[in-house]
Amino acid sequence: MLPPVLPLPGTRETLEALLSFDTSPHGGAHLDCACWLIERLAALGFSCRLHRPIESAPPLIEAHRPARGLAGHVVLYGHYDVASCHPDAQGWSTPPQVLTEMEGRWFGRGVADNKGPLAARLMALARLESTPAMTWFIQGEEETGSAVASQVLGERIPALHADLWLDETGYHDHEEGTLRLIARQMGPASQRSLPPDMVMQSLLDDLLLLARCWGIGARLEVRGLNKGAVDGGCPFNYCLPVGARYLALGINDSRSHIHGTDESVPLWTFALHAEELRVVFRWVDRMTRGAS
Repeated sequence: MLPPVLPLPGTRETLEALLSFDTSPHGGAHLDCACWLIERLAALGFSCRLHRPIESAPPLIEAHRPARGLAGHVVLYGHYDVASCHPDAQGWSTPPQVLTEMEGRWFGRGVADNKGPLAARLMALARLESTPAMTWFIQGEEETGSAVASQVLGERIPALHADLWLDETGYHDHEEGTLRLIARQMGPASQRSLPPDMVMQSLLDDLLLLARCWGIGARLEVRGLNKGAVDGGCPFNYCLPVGARYLALGINDSRSHIHGTDESVPLWTFALHAEELRVVFRWVDRMTRGAS
């Protein structure tokens, strides 16, 4: 049985606000959504820059927040655009543009890819008092080629030193909630996914312990998120330097149906993700202080 845990207060309202912006490939609300996100990030203490090297393309947000009591630096990635949806919502059980709760899940276009994970992290960061320094890249065209992100991340990522690179979301098995620890150390072009080193393995052990405390299992998958369906691939993945420690962690499960009908996320994973971030941030602090 999955944990009967509700999302943090305010999560539904945050996700409803994100879904209200039509950021599908032919939608016209990308800039409005980016500005809304910047307001939320600024309220959390982030300084933000809007990258728009291609005037006709959706902008990319680069947000920074100094450390709050913990050492180290984490780089996060996400995107606010969503896949297109059939105009008459053919095949959907619920209106795709409206956040709908049913059978312990939230349904709607973009709730899993990637507005639900964005909402989960915004709400978690509003409650976590201690964090390392953070850089958060949030782009607006992952589903349509990532022209801006390819340019900006190609320039910015080599200039950053990070103790951990955290991708847009992660996965659970929907039957028993098993946490998939999607992790790797970035290798050369011929072998991009190397097993996590001993230092990162200690983080995975911490996350395994957390999963057990929640009554679920966990397993390691040495790979990155599968983004083969994304036109041109994901620049966050192919721009990471050799040796980077990569982790995909988040709220989705094997019933999320990304890019499909009845896209959804389970409610119980939102609160767990806040605890996962707490574990990640404390590990970064310990690792950084131990290496100094």
